[in-house]
Parts: sequence; C-alpha cells; structure tokens
Amino acid sequence: MYSPSGRLSERRWWIAGLFLMLSVACALPGQLMRVPATPDVAVTDVVTVLEETAVPSPIPGTSLTSVADPITVTVATDGSGQYDSLSTAFAQTPAGSTLVLGPGTFRLLLPLDIGRALTIVGAGATQTEIVSTYGGYVLRVTEGGDLTLRDLTVRYEGSMDADGLLVEGGVVAIKDCGFTGAVHVEGGIPRAGLRIRGNAQASVSGSTAYANSLDGIRVEAQALATLDGNVVRDNGYAGLHYRDSSGGMVRANVSEHNGFVGIAIADSAHPTLIENLLQENSRSGLAYFGTAGGEARGNLSRDNGLHGISATDQASPTIEQNEASDNAEAGLRFSGSSRASVRDNLASNNGLSGIIVTNAAAPLLLGNIAEGNTENGFAYFEDAEGTAKDNAAIRNGMHGFDLYGNTTPTLEANACSDNLNAGIRISGSATPIVRENVCYGNHLAGIIVREEARPILEGNTSEANLESGIAYFGTSSGIARQNVLRFNVNHGISVNAQAAPTIEQNWINDNGDAGLAFFGEARGSAHGNSVGGNRLGLYIVVTANPDIGDNAIHDNIINYDDKR
Repeated sequence: MYSPSGRLSERRWWIAGLFLMLSVACALPGQLMRVPATPDVAVTDVVTVLEETAVPSPIPGTSLTSVADPITVTVATDGSGQYDSLSTAFAQTPAGSTLVLGPGTFRLLLPLDIGRALTIVGAGATQTEIVSTYGGYVLRVTEGGDLTLRDLTVRYEGSMDADGLLVEGGVVAIKDCGFTGAVHVEGGIPRAGLRIRGNAQASVSGSTAYANSLDGIRVEAQALATLDGNVVRDNGYAGLHYRDSSGGMVRANVSEHNGFVGIAIADSAHPTLIENLLQENSRSGLAYFGTAGGEARGNLSRDNGLHGISATDQASPTIEQNEASDNAEAGLRFSGSSRASVRDNLASNNGLSGIIVTNAAAPLLLGNIAEGNTENGFAYFEDAEGTAKDNAAIRNGMHGFDLYGNTTPTLEANACSDNLNAGIRISGSATPIVRENVCYGNHLAGIIVREEARPILEGNTSEANLESGIAYFGTSSGIARQNVLRFNVNHGISVNAQAAPTIEQNWINDNGDAGLAFFGEARGSAHGNSVGGNRLGLYIVVTANPDIGDNAIHDNIINYDDKR
C-alpha cells in the first residue's frame, strides 16, 4: 500500500547513506584510492578540478586546504603514485602537505600559484623537473605562501618572457634545486631563473641557476635572501643580482661564465658576501652600482674578462680580505664618485693594475697588497682622490703607485718595493700628499715627479733604488720636505728639465753619485738639507739655476760641483 511517509523515510535513509560514502571518500583523498590522471592546471582552475573529481565544495568562508590536517602524497608520471598530476595533487591536498615527486618531467599547462604552506620534494635535481611553456613564470609564491622546495629542477621552455620560480611574498626554503631557461625580453620585466621580490624571505642552498637569459638568481625590492653554497653559471647577465633595497647573506657560492658579471649589487642593495668564488665572467667578478653598500669579505675573484671587483656611481661597500687575481684588467676598480672602504685585500697578477681609482672616486685603501700586476700596483686617474695607507705595492711591471690627471689622493705609510719602474710616479697635474712612504729596490727612482705635477713629499724614505731616490722632470714642482734618501745607485734627489721644486730639510746620504743634482734648466730651491757620504754632495750643470740656501753638505768625496 502506498504511504507517503514510508517513501520519505526510505529516501532519507538513501540520502544519509550517500553522504556517508562521500564523507569517507573525501576524508582520505589519495590514500584509499589513486586519483585518476588529470591534466596539470593552474591554481586558478581549482574549481574545475574539484568538479571533475567529485570532491564536495569547501565550507563557505574557508578553503578546502584549510579544513584538513597536512598529508604526504606521492606524484609519479608513470602511474605508480597516488597522483599522476602535480596540479591535481596541489589542488586536492591541505595546507602544509608534502608532495613527493618521482623521477620524470611534470608539465604544467598553466603556471602554478602557491599561497599556502607546501613542501615539494623531487628525486634529485637531475631526475625531477617541473616544466612550463606558458609565459610569466613556472611557479609563483604569493603573500602568505610558505614553500619548501628540494631535489628538483624548475625549467621554463617557452619563448615569452618568464621567470622560473617567482617569489613575490611569503617565505621559501630551497635546497638542492635547479633553475633554468628563464627568458628576458628586451624592454620587458627583468627575469631570472629564481626571482625573489617584495617582502619575501628566502634561503637557498646547494642549488644551481644556469642558462637563464638574464640573471640566475635575482633579489629585488625589500626581499631578504640567504644564498649558501649555490652555483650560478652561464647566465646572460649576472649569476646573482641584488637590487633596490634588498639584502641578505651570500656565502660560499660559485658564480662563473656569466655574460656580464658574477655578482651584481645595484641601487641601494646591501648584502653581505662571504667566501664566494667568482671566476671567468665576461666582465667583472663582483660589481657595485648606484648607492649600493654592504660588505664583501674573503671572496676570490679571478680570471674575469675585465675586473675582479668594481664599484661605480656612488656605491660605498666595505671590501675586506678578498683576493682579486689574474683578471684581464684590474684586480679592483673604483670609478664614478664611489666611496668604498677597501681593507686587507690581495690584488695580484692582473692584466693592468692591481687597484685602479678613476673619475672622482675616493676610496679608503688600507692594508692592501698589490703584487705582480702587469702595469701598476695602484693607479689613480682623472679626478680621483681618497686615502691609501699602509698598503704594499710589490714587483709590479711598471710602478708601485701611478698618479695621473688631476688626482689628489693622500698616500701615507705605504711600501713600494721591487717594481720594474718607479715606486711612486706622479704625472699630469696631480697634487697628492705623499707622506711617510717607503720606496726601496725599485728599478728606476723611488719617487718620480713629472709633467706639471705638484706633490707634497714629506717624511718618505726612498732607498736602494737603481736610479734616484726622488727625480723631478718636465715643469713639475711641489715640495720635498724631511725625506730620507739613501743608498740609491745614482742620486738622492735629481731635478731635471724645467722642474722647480722646493727641497728642504731632507737627509740625503750615501748615494752612488750626487746627493743633490740639478740638470737641464732646472730651477727651484734647496735649503736646510743634510747631504753627506755621497760621491758628490751638490752637482749643478751650467744651464740650471736653482736657489741654493744654507745646506749642510759634508763628508762627500766632492762636496760641491757647481758648474754655473
């Protein structure tokens, strides 16, 4: 007999049973059954994925991934995992879950956005790849994201501009991964294999960023990135690139064979660089631009196409205890109006000079060694200034210090020895202060002043050089005061051509020829000097006409030979 109440009761039991089965199926996704293969889709297509896999809609006001405990699932391209598709696994697992990817290539039809906690682990950077051909990026971490990435490679294979992994916010921890194939289109957004920006925080270790068309790893805006033990190579511009006001710690990385620079620090970025190897980059190993700062300590920059370390514009980094060797031009180069603090570095065997200072740069050079460079140990050009103190310029192919142009540095307490030309050479219109330096064993003079230069030479010791202790040429002038000039093969002080220095209160002893000699049409003045133990005390040719005051000239083989 028909009964409406009986049919209603049966229907209620049928609905209750259906909901019970659906609840069990939803509570254990991927554990009681393997999810059928679904093509990889972007996180923006999550609703479609849910509809296709018969997963109930999330509770209003919440997300599917926030209502369950984290789980670990396997994803395999050969069908042996709980999921065949990375996008499907991502869409159907709660926040904090771990996706374990087997060997193979996981292709995304669209980029994948990550705005929650997630761990993705591969079978090794050479075994597991996440690949996309869609523009923009392969993976992106947004604000609120917390991504751990291990043992896999993120590869872009498209032709549009795109990053590999773009971190725009949140926190990422990356270990033993690869990033490659990022494309930068001229005039477009700068791209990188791994690009970290916004207020993101990242730690990257043991990873490789290679063959990206612009940068391997790029850190922008206010992001903080700790990069430890990575290799960045064969990128179109920079291996590592910090910009804007970003910072962080960069330790024990290798940056090599990049198209412009191993590490670029630009704008007001200020990372700390420790014990990195920068080699065989097309231009510089490490380059600072803009108002960049920070610290570089204990790095080795070698065999680069131009310079080991360079700073330009208004950059003011602290550069300490680095080695810059065998670079095609300078070991360290400072230009623009940069104001670097440069301490205890070694610049050796470079194709030009160990340390070059040019334009209006004014670095503080303390305790550095420039040795065995093809040209000079230290070279100042144009309007360069600054202070060089307690440095050593040894066995360089030309001069220990070479000053050109309108340079006005202060050279104090430096040692210049065994250079193939002069210990210190001052040319052009340079007006430096040269104080308390020691120049010995150089193959020409200890100090040479030429052209229109007008230095103040005070309290220096110039000894055992193969020519003179101090030699003036051209129309140079300036003051030589309270210097010690001894044991030089030729003269203590020689004044040549039309030079006209003021020579006062110097100790000029035991030189092989004259203590004080004037040649050519030399002028100037000499007074208050002590001249003894030389072959000739005072020697003046007939065409010279210096003002000779009261000097103590004694105990020379010949005290006076004035031919005027």
